[in-house]
Amino acid sequence: MVVNFNAKAYARMDGTYNIAGYPTCFFDGGDQVLVGGYSGDSPYASRIATVSNREVPHVGLAISVRGDGHGYLTMDVALANGVPVNTAPSTPDEPTGEELVETEAEYQYTTQCTDAESDQVYYKIDWGDGNTTAWLGPYNSGDPCTQGHSWSEEGDYDIRVISRDAWHESTWSTALKVTAETPGCCENRGNVDALIGPAGPVDVSDLTYLVAYLFSGGPIPPCEDEGNVDGLTGPAGMIDVSDLTYLVAYLFSGGDAPPACP
Repeated sequence: MVVNFNAKAYARMDGTYNIAGYPTCFFDGGDQVLVGGYSGDSPYASRIATVSNREVPHVGLAISVRGDGHGYLTMDVALANGVPVNTAPSTPDEPTGEELVETEAEYQYTTQCTDAESDQVYYKIDWGDGNTTAWLGPYNSGDPCTQGHSWSEEGDYDIRVISRDAWHESTWSTALKVTAETPGCCENRGNVDALIGPAGPVDVSDLTYLVAYLFSGGPIPPCEDEGNVDGLTGPAGMIDVSDLTYLVAYLFSGGDAPPACP
């Protein structure tokens, strides 16, 4: 820098390097200084050798750039001297929540993780049915993340979670296995019309409903499991004449009560 010709250069050099005279030569950011001019290269070579052999800590730099999908970018920069710039958040905890669920009903699941640098974290949840959330957050390190989901089909599903800070992603969590089943409608087998009659849940109105369905084109019982009075699957389908016979025996001749719903 031509400090004797430029005021800004002088202020920079004088404030940072404390110039004692002209010319002054600074080696490796001022680790070695040589004041004065020399015709031989020995003074310069010795100082270059000195700075070449000194131990310099590793300087780490991490840069993260994210778009929000609307033309805006968020940039994060981390700089560290002699230590790792940044580490990934811990692997999220296995999600907690209901393991036996009904289809089409929403259930809440919770997970959390920590970040060694106390960075804010984001979570992504894979529901195991082909649906995965966007990155959720940010959350403070250690704060729980709770999200709801429903499954449309019966089956077994593995819920797993991954986290990230501004720079790194964690590994996927241990999966929570969830079993989704279609909810049953059966409460009182033999209650063919699905109503509560004056004599109890199973009465003559249920017999009338069943006769109309079987012999005169009446409507299908609202819950086929409740219309399946004997609890068996007959040769003509779930609801058949054997169910009518069972119901008549129960109502008029002391037969067994319809078996309980599953």
